[in-house]
Amino acid sequence: MAGHGLVRADAPGLGIETAEGCRVVDAAGRPSDRIFAPGPHDRGRSWETTAVPENRRQLADLARRLTGSS
Repeated sequence: MAGHGLVRADAPGLGIETAEGCRVVDAAGRPSDRIFAPGPHDRGRSWETTAVPENRRQLADLARRLTGSS
Protein backbone atom coordinates (compact mmCIF):
# COMPACT_ATOMS: atom_id res chain seq x y z
CA MET A 1 0.00 0.00 0.00
CA ALA A 2 2.89 2.36 0.76
CA GLY A 3 4.35 1.71 -2.69
CA HIS A 4 1.11 2.98 -4.21
CA GLY A 5 0.95 6.06 -1.96
CA LEU A 6 -2.11 4.83 -0.08
CA VAL A 7 -0.42 4.92 3.34
CA ARG A 8 2.64 6.42 4.97
CA ALA A 9 4.57 5.64 8.12
CA ASP A 10 3.79 7.60 11.27
CA ALA A 11 6.36 10.05 12.67
CA PRO A 12 7.71 7.76 15.44
CA GLY A 13 8.02 4.88 12.95
CA LEU A 14 5.74 2.62 14.97
CA GLY A 15 3.04 1.99 12.40
CA ILE A 16 0.83 3.64 9.82
CA GLU A 17 -0.01 7.33 10.15
CA THR A 18 -3.67 7.75 11.01
CA ALA A 19 -6.05 10.62 11.57
CA GLU A 20 -9.09 10.84 13.84
CA GLY A 21 -11.22 7.72 13.62
CA CYS A 22 -8.27 5.51 12.61
CA ARG A 23 -8.43 6.88 9.06
CA VAL A 24 -5.23 6.06 7.16
CA VAL A 25 -3.24 9.06 5.95
CA ASP A 26 -1.93 8.76 2.39
CA ALA A 27 1.47 9.84 1.04
CA ALA A 28 0.10 13.35 0.31
CA GLY A 29 -1.15 13.76 3.90
CA ARG A 30 -4.86 13.24 3.15
CA PRO A 31 -6.94 11.11 5.56
CA SER A 32 -8.81 8.36 3.73
CA ASP A 33 -12.57 7.94 3.88
CA ARG A 34 -12.26 4.25 2.91
CA ILE A 35 -9.08 2.83 4.48
CA PHE A 36 -8.82 2.42 8.25
CA ALA A 37 -6.10 1.07 10.55
CA PRO A 38 -7.41 0.41 14.05
CA GLY A 39 -5.47 -1.47 16.68
CA PRO A 40 -1.68 -1.85 16.73
CA HIS A 41 -1.20 -0.03 13.41
CA ASP A 42 -2.47 3.13 15.15
CA ARG A 43 0.28 3.11 17.83
CA GLY A 44 1.96 6.29 16.61
CA ARG A 45 -1.16 8.34 17.40
CA SER A 46 -2.68 6.35 20.23
CA TRP A 47 -0.13 4.49 22.36
CA GLU A 48 -2.74 2.33 24.10
CA THR A 49 -3.93 0.43 21.05
CA THR A 50 -2.29 -2.82 22.08
CA ALA A 51 -4.77 -3.27 24.95
CA VAL A 52 -7.96 -5.23 24.28
CA PRO A 53 -10.28 -2.55 25.77
CA GLU A 54 -8.79 0.15 23.51
CA ASN A 55 -9.01 -2.10 20.43
CA ARG A 56 -12.62 -2.91 21.28
CA ARG A 57 -13.50 0.80 21.58
CA GLN A 58 -11.79 1.68 18.30
CA LEU A 59 -13.51 -1.14 16.41
CA ALA A 60 -16.93 -0.36 17.92
CA ASP A 61 -16.55 3.33 16.98
CA LEU A 62 -15.48 2.40 13.46
CA ALA A 63 -18.40 -0.05 13.06
CA ARG A 64 -20.87 2.64 14.15
CA ARG A 65 -19.36 5.14 11.72
CA LEU A 66 -19.42 2.69 8.79
CA THR A 67 -22.98 1.56 9.42
CA GLY A 68 -24.35 5.00 10.25
CA SER A 69 -25.42 3.83 13.71
CA SER A 70 -25.26 6.16 16.68
